[in-house]
Amino acid sequence: GYIAVRAIEKRLAVNRKNQVAQEDSLSLVQSRFAAGLVSELDVAQSQTLVEQTRAQIPALEQLRREQVNALGVLLGKMPVEMEQLLGSNGTHSTEALAQLPPEVPVGLPSEVLRQRPDIRRAERLLAAQNARVGVAIADYFPKFSLTGNFGYLSRSSGSLFERVNQGWGFAPGVSLPLFEGGRISENVAVQRERFSQASSEYQKAVLAAIEESENALSGYIKQRERQKALLRAFEASQKSVTLSKDLYQQGIADFQRVLDAERVSFLAEDELVQSEKATFDALIRSYKSLGGGWQYYLAQAQGSKG
Repeated sequence: GYIAVRAIEKRLAVNRKNQVAQEDSLSLVQSRFAAGLVSELDVAQSQTLVEQTRAQIPALEQLRREQVNALGVLLGKMPVEMEQLLGSNGTHSTEALAQLPPEVPVGLPSEVLRQRPDIRRAERLLAAQNARVGVAIADYFPKFSLTGNFGYLSRSSGSLFERVNQGWGFAPGVSLPLFEGGRISENVAVQRERFSQASSEYQKAVLAAIEESENALSGYIKQRERQKALLRAFEASQKSVTLSKDLYQQGIADFQRVLDAERVSFLAEDELVQSEKATFDALIRSYKSLGGGWQYYLAQAQGSKG
């Protein structure tokens, strides 16, 4: 939820920045039109682009408000409190949303998945059921008892507690389950079947965890690659805007080329911001799929190397 709010703020900042740049282009076209160098068509086209960009800002502001309110519900905070916590009013800078980890280790040890609550639960249920099998089998064996008693015995209450009237007894016993073999066998079979079921559930939980973690880690790595490609595309689009404006001012290219370059640059930057958010979403899914992350095992590995 927090990343969603920050991503919308960054998209708002990108829209406002591009609106300023497009208004500068509009001023340039208007001055050239006033000088009789271009037609009114260029002015109309430039004005259209400015208004299209301006029209996206209210929609993003509304989307941000909804995300802030949703985040407030999660935290139990009022909207005013959320704005204070976020420390912004929708004019967030175009810097990175947050700091991404420098690397995601490939081939993580299986112990990492044991952090997951579902894996730990399935593991303990399996261990508990294994213990029940042992208890059921133990019913086959004879049970020994060692019992004794100590007391006083006298015909007269007056001499009851005299030493001569003390008495004790010792009676060991053995219990053989000769006539309960059928019941014990059935119980052992039931417990073993339950153990088999618990084993299957544990295997299912492990396989599901592996699938989820593999998909999440792969998605994060691929999103990072996509983000880098979009960054290169945005940088190239910025260069295209600069070159097209220079050619337009020199009278070599028409204004349509400038409009196309600005539109492509704006879309490229907006897509870059959304890709940055998608990268963080994939990172969060990776943390969740591993039950909390992988930093502890990285620290262990670095410590062993040291």
